[in-house]
Order: sequence, then C-alpha cells, then structure tokens
Amino acid sequence: MLTQILMLATLAMGPCTPELGPETRYPTAPNAQQMVLGDLNNDGAPDAVVGHFIHEYVSVLYGDGAGAFSLPVTLPSGYGGGVSIADLNHDASPDIIVANVLDDDISVILSDGVGGFLAQVRYSAGDGPVTIAVADLNKDTHPDLAVSAGLDDTLQILLGDGTGAFVVQSPIVIDNIRQVVAGDFNGDSIPDLAAPRSSASLIDVLIGAGDGTFSPPMSFPAPFGSSYLALGDLDANGTLDLVAVPRVVSVPPTDAALGVLLGAGDGTFAPFTAYTIGQRPNTCVIADVNADGIPDVVATNIDTTELSILHGNGDGTLQSQIRKGADGAPGAIASADLAGDGIADLAYIDVDSDELAVMLNACEGAGCNDADLAEPFDTLDFSDVIAFLSAFGGGDAAADLAEPFGTLDFSDVISFLGAFGAGCP
Repeated sequence: MLTQILMLATLAMGPCTPELGPETRYPTAPNAQQMVLGDLNNDGAPDAVVGHFIHEYVSVLYGDGAGAFSLPVTLPSGYGGGVSIADLNHDASPDIIVANVLDDDISVILSDGVGGFLAQVRYSAGDGPVTIAVADLNKDTHPDLAVSAGLDDTLQILLGDGTGAFVVQSPIVIDNIRQVVAGDFNGDSIPDLAAPRSSASLIDVLIGAGDGTFSPPMSFPAPFGSSYLALGDLDANGTLDLVAVPRVVSVPPTDAALGVLLGAGDGTFAPFTAYTIGQRPNTCVIADVNADGIPDVVATNIDTTELSILHGNGDGTLQSQIRKGADGAPGAIASADLAGDGIADLAYIDVDSDELAVMLNACEGAGCNDADLAEPFDTLDFSDVIAFLSAFGGGDAAADLAEPFGTLDFSDVISFLGAFGAGCP
C-alpha cells in the first residue's frame, strides 16, 4: 500500500523544473546489464535489483526511502543479466526472476517473506533468454512469464500455478526478437505482448486469447535498430502507447532517434513519430519528471554520456530533448520516488564503472502534494480547487489522481479532497 501511495504522489505535484543530481553512486559487480526498482522488503522504499552478464548472481541494493541505498547483497542465479520483480506466489512479497542468457534458462528466486530469499529454481527458456515480462496470460489469477530468447528467435511462455512454480509451453517463433513487454493493447482486460525486431525495424504485437496462447503477430514499423520498448499512456486516452529505442552504433557517430507509436485501443498502433536523442542509446523510462501530471520520456545515451529528457505534451507528442550530462556511460534506467518526497527520481547503470548511479530530483517549484495544482505552489488554496475542477471537467490527466488511471471518476475526486485536507507539510 505504501508503494502505491508513493507512486500516486508522483502523478500531479504541480509543474516544476526537474533538478536532477548530483549523482550518488553505489558499487554493484562487473558486467552490470539490466536493472529494476521495486519494494522487495515491504518497507515502502524502492530497492534495486541488478543483473550481471557473466556472473552467476544478481545484486540487490536496499533503499532507505530517503534516496540512499545499501551496499549490494548477492543472490545466486545463472549467467544472466535480464531481471524482473513480481509477487509470483501471492504472499505479498515480491520475488525476483532472472534471464540467464548463457545458460538458456531463467532463475526464479522466491522471497522467504521475512526480507530474505530462497534458493533459485531454474526453468528452461530457449536459447539465449534476455528479458522477462510478467502478466496473468491465461486469466487464472496467477502470474505467468513471457521470455524473449534471441539466439533461437523464440518467445517462451511459462504459465504459473500461483506457488511460484511454472510449466513451460510451446515456444512462439519471432525472428530477431530482442525484448518482450506485456500490456492490454485492445481493452479486453487480457494481457497482450509486444516484441521489437531490431534488424527488421518492426515491432510485433501478439494479442492474447486469455488461455496463454496468442494470435499471429501483427507488425508495425519502428525506427531502425529498435531493441527496447517502454509502455505508457502518453496521450491520456486510457490506452497504452509504445516508445521504441534503437540500440545503434553509427560510424561516424551520429544522434539516434526514438519512436513513439500511439495505441488505437484495438491492438493496432499508429505510424511512429521519431524524436532525436543522443548517440548509442540504450534504454528509456516513462516517468513524470516535471510533476505536471503528463508522462515524460528519459532515454540514456552511452556514447554521449548523457540523458535525453523529452517532456510530454499530454496529447502523445513529445517536446525536443533536453540533454542532461551524466557522470558515466548510462545504460539501463528506471524511475521511482526514491526520496519519499512525491517526485520521480532516476537511477541508471553506468556500463563503464558497473555502478548504480542515483539522481534525485529536487524539481524546483513542485507543489506540496497531489492537490497542489496551481500557483502559488507549496500552499493549498481556492486556486487549487479551481484547477482540479477545470482539469476534471476537461478530461485533463492532471486530475487523474487515483486508480483506475486513464479514467476520471469519483475516486479521483476523493483522492483530491484527501490530499487537499491533509494540507502542506
């Protein structure tokens, strides 16, 4: 519940100017690849899990809720890199899943429920598994797994039984698959899958049948070399959109471009719109870094050692990038409220130093809580009430303060009244 409250608090704090950094760095281990943030020990503070390419363990760094992290604790896994976090056995404690690219399997590391973890259990997952998506693919209320296996061009489906155990299904062939993400793309409450094909400049979308099987892929054009996808509702219409990031090394070095594909809500996507970012991008994250209630996109650029911040306009378009210099070569990136102040912070993996770099976001000019929607910020008055009513009446995302997100209803009104009544700290 605390994690949900922290996530809600990042949605509408009052517009501000992001003030990221200075970076604080934490050691992980050599060949750090992927990273995810989540509350592993149920203390309300996001923690970090880092996967390593040629080491048989993952690193866990526990957050203190004020923006700092512990030294890493290592958990045995296979030779991997891809990591994901989810409660696989319904014990209200998140578990860890690792894609072991060199071992052709995945590791499931269940929480012991008291802050530690049990020994890994391994499941075959094709040749060269890289990424993992978690969703209830067969609508039995239990989490299932979709794994991208790039060396044999397969999408591996593993159905969960609710205890943390899985049954491997027949693979789905997708040429040049690089990653897989799960989301409801056609509004039927059944998870669907999307996978980029970098060499073909395509994204394949597979519509879920609700029994763990999928329709044949529909392909949509993407920028050349697209290998990473992020999901979010960029145009506030209640449907998921795709952001595709190419992993391209150009000679001579040139700036790359990410692509935004807006979802129609029926499982199809509009032609992509390209936005310039930096050189040799790696991943991106969708987060509201300026606290205006509109999702933004932050991409990492390894060769130009910087972040590209593209603020959202709320209609599915993005503003031109703002480049933020990094102290190292940023690879995988994630966002969460790391400092407990209701503002989205950033953390990334430095692929040169194998460190976790944390950039806290002071966000100059942010309001005091979700109800602080109008100037003067840091105070709650009648102007905030007017701003909320105007946003609510106009269908503006700034009024979307409570689940289900993408819909304005009475729960948003209750959330606003609660925040307004709580006052400013």
